[in-house]
Amino acid sequence: MSVARSKYKVTKSLLLIGILITGLLSAFIGLVAYFGQYMGTFVISLDDASLALGIALCEHEEFEQSNSRLLVNPVNAANPTTFTDIKFGDAVTTDGDMDKGESNNYIAYTFYIRNEGNISVDVELNLNTITVTKNVDKALRIAVIEGGYVDEKGDVKFDKGTIYMKNDGNGDEAVVRSLTRIYREDENGNMIYYEKILYDSFTKELLNEENNFGHYVVENLVPMETRKFTIVFWLEGWDADCTDTLKHGQLKMKLVFTIRKMEDEEEDEYGY
Repeated sequence: MSVARSKYKVTKSLLLIGILITGLLSAFIGLVAYFGQYMGTFVISLDDASLALGIALCEHEEFEQSNSRLLVNPVNAANPTTFTDIKFGDAVTTDGDMDKGESNNYIAYTFYIRNEGNISVDVELNLNTITVTKNVDKALRIAVIEGGYVDEKGDVKFDKGTIYMKNDGNGDEAVVRSLTRIYREDENGNMIYYEKILYDSFTKELLNEENNFGHYVVENLVPMETRKFTIVFWLEGWDADCTDTLKHGQLKMKLVFTIRKMEDEEEDEYGY
């Protein structure tokens, strides 16, 4: 058991996590802290409008067969975890669902989007909350990673990465302190706090908007271009709001991928 895990205030709570992505590259995430609940298999899918623009999904970069929907396995017995316990290296190098073994306390799913149409588009991912009880979203973290990979040293790198959290003043400080507890030595014998370096490489989005957990923009997806995405969901155990009061709390989210802009659209004087 890690030092971080020993500090968790929530014990033996069951967290149920699932994904349903529908509509105009839209998504529905169900994440429920609820004993005995099971949410079944979840779906990533495209509607007719998205397909008409040539947007396609696949769990594999080769796109041997483009899909209009993908299945994501749920997690039905998860506890709060922390950033240092998430295997980001495995997450970004595993297509589809990541097998987390006994540490099945978060969702990590990698998939690919390809523009098989004839025009370039910007796609926006909106992370919208639908139902929140007992303020369970205060401890939620969502990491969106674009173009993740592991380099020759075994370090996780990515083109773009964002971690979304509530802007309540209780979330980030304790997490950052925990990152300095783990280090390794480089070839010169210097201490390297790798987890802190990785954490700092993410952009942090602190959200104040009601019913919205963040926006992620996929810019200039050109015809026949493929982008790789890994999405990770977890309840952060170092968050001061992650207490027993979250037990039985419920959170449902709708993740909506929309076509934000097409190449032939003119911006007005305000940039819209």
